[in-house]
Amino acid sequence: VDTADERYGVYYFCDRAGRSELMIAGVDGPAGAWALVIDGETYTFDFELRSNGVSTTIARNDGVLAALKRGRGVALSGPGLPNNDTAMSLSGSSKALGAALGWCG
Repeated sequence: VDTADERYGVYYFCDRAGRSELMIAGVDGPAGAWALVIDGETYTFDFELRSNGVSTTIARNDGVLAALKRGRGVALSGPGLPNNDTAMSLSGSSKALGAALGWCG
C-alpha cells in the first residue's frame, strides 16, 4: 500500500524458500526501530537500511500481517517522519496478503 502522494509505502515480500520481509519504502533510514500503526495499534520492529527504504524479516504468522489484513488504515512512525503524511488505506490488503501468503506456502 502507498500514501496518497506515493511518497511512502508498506510492502510484504515472501517466497517459497522461506523469505518473509516487511518493507517501508520511501524513507532514508536510519536503521533501527520503526513502527506501523494499524487502526491505532502499534507494531514495532527493528528495521535494516536498504537502498529504497528499510526492511525487516518477520515470521509468516506474525500478528502484524493479520492486522494488515483486517485493518482499515496504517500509518508509519519512525525517525524524522511527519505523522500526518504517512496514512495509508488498507482497502484490498486482505485479498492481496492472503494471495501472497498462499503462494509463498
